[in-house]
Amino acid sequence: MRIFACVSPRSRTSARSLWRWVWNSPAGRLSRSRLDQAPPPGWLPAATDDDRVSWRWFGRRGLHDGFYAHELQTAGFLAINRLFAVETPLSALPSGSRAPDGLVFHMSRCGSTLIARMLAADRDATVISEAQPIDAAVRTGDPTLLRAVVAAFARPRGIGEARLFLKLDCWNSRALPLFRAAFPDTPWIFSYRAPVEVMVSHARRAGSQMVPSLVPSSILGLAWGNPRDPLYHAAVLASVCEGALDGWASGGGLLIDYSDLPEAVFTRVMPHFGLTPACDVEAAMRAVAGVNAKVPGEAFTPDSEAKRREISPAIVAACEGRLATAHARLRQLSEIVVP
Repeated sequence: MRIFACVSPRSRTSARSLWRWVWNSPAGRLSRSRLDQAPPPGWLPAATDDDRVSWRWFGRRGLHDGFYAHELQTAGFLAINRLFAVETPLSALPSGSRAPDGLVFHMSRCGSTLIARMLAADRDATVISEAQPIDAAVRTGDPTLLRAVVAAFARPRGIGEARLFLKLDCWNSRALPLFRAAFPDTPWIFSYRAPVEVMVSHARRAGSQMVPSLVPSSILGLAWGNPRDPLYHAAVLASVCEGALDGWASGGGLLIDYSDLPEAVFTRVMPHFGLTPACDVEAAMRAVAGVNAKVPGEAFTPDSEAKRREISPAIVAACEGRLATAHARLRQLSEIVVP
């Protein structure tokens, strides 16, 4: 059997090397095979479970979507990913100590996707956004495994190798001590927004963190809740915010209010991450800020006023107490950086 692929002359050499590796490997049998070693750079972790890692070929494709799951869907249409299913044991994850240049935690629905897309506008940077393999490593509580998964994402692919940023799932804020143990010198930010506006967004369409069958309540330190109950939504958001507040004393943090975006990316986030963007990079970042972060084909339109018109008495009542206290504390600390 022969397999043909159309590639540009510029990429012919790397393509030949790729196909040679696939053809000579056990995975080159048009079946799901497990390898003893990690596949070469260009393959990124797609998913992990208790004992295995599945990989997907990206080659030199940049990661510019706001969510890694969307990147996986796009890469899944590549011929090699449709033909070959590559898996390895967890122990085959490459060793390495590449620490991210910045971590992005967030309250949810508060501008973190915008921040991620702006950081990804730099072609010398790679942003891994809410990737399942990282969340799975976080749930084990093992800093060594977390470092190994991040190292797998950080292997050189010929693009975006100068800087690496991780945008985490919102509930990962509760694992800040784990991230500090794994990457003690990596600066982090936490973006947040007026609770009533976030609550309206989840009332329109609840995120996975609001559904206990998708994100177990125990991860958030909560009892099982009703995914349609504003009180449960408020408890989830309060737990996420408290995770950032609890991790504040460990140092390295910066709190970003949604109302200060996108300018805060240039005036606060980039300096906090130790970066000064070149003029062309800043122009690319500002262009990204002008479009809808979650629907790039649309221009950005401020929606705070529209959300506030949808605030119900139930949302107002749910935001009182624990969530209001956490938000007030975030605002109080937002101008402070603990060394």
